[in-house]
Amino acid sequence: MKCEFDERSSVTLIGKFMKIHYVTLVKVLNKHGLHKGQPYILTCLMKEPRMTQNELAKKLDVTKSTMGTSLKRMEKNGFIVRQQDEEDCRCNRISITEKGRAALEACDKDVSSIIQAMFSKISEDEEEMMNDIFRRMIEGIQSYVP
Repeated sequence: MKCEFDERSSVTLIGKFMKIHYVTLVKVLNKHGLHKGQPYILTCLMKEPRMTQNELAKKLDVTKSTMGTSLKRMEKNGFIVRQQDEEDCRCNRISITEKGRAALEACDKDVSSIIQAMFSKISEDEEEMMNDIFRRMIEGIQSYVP
């Protein structure tokens, strides 16, 4: 038995878009040896070098444990290095490496191409209208109290 969805439904179309967008982004990340969330970490480290794990976790609104797992993987792949803080031996300062910079730059180029393709079929007016609709949808869903 095949499960059918109404292809005209906004909810179905949003879901389909989100899935295609996610799969495409994962392919780009994998191409550059990155995983979900890691470009955000690298971007933070580009803007604010030598952050601690706790600072990164707070800034990106994830748990310390989630950040620790990501950092361990990124360190193993050579995208970051950890160095003991000179003033506080209990914490490490995290820095992006040249390999991390190169991966982020290449990933950013691919993501820009995805965004360009994504908006290639709509006008600037349609994009602005869509942005307004999404803002109102976000407000609506945020006001929902289960």
